[in-house]
Amino acid sequence: MVYQINYDLRKPGRNYDELFEKIQEVSYDNINPLKSTWFIASNSDASTVRDELMSVIDYSDALIVNVAKAPSAWFGLSDDSTRWLQNYLK
Repeated sequence: MVYQINYDLRKPGRNYDELFEKIQEVSYDNINPLKSTWFIASNSDASTVRDELMSVIDYSDALIVNVAKAPSAWFGLSDDSTRWLQNYLK
């Protein structure tokens, strides 16, 4: 399944590298095309992905994990991001 992950990290000065590592852990492929957006390919369901990511963020933060599927549209992304999305969102 392919998911789009969006987050709003609200705690100033916090290092969120742990979140980015966890996103990569829960996926077998991923791309980070925008500052607060990732697309991941994962064998887990959306609730499991959410729960895993919640383990490394603050309760003041916000998080959305939703299924990404075709048809989809985007603009202004890098060539790598565009290729990734074209490959997974057929």
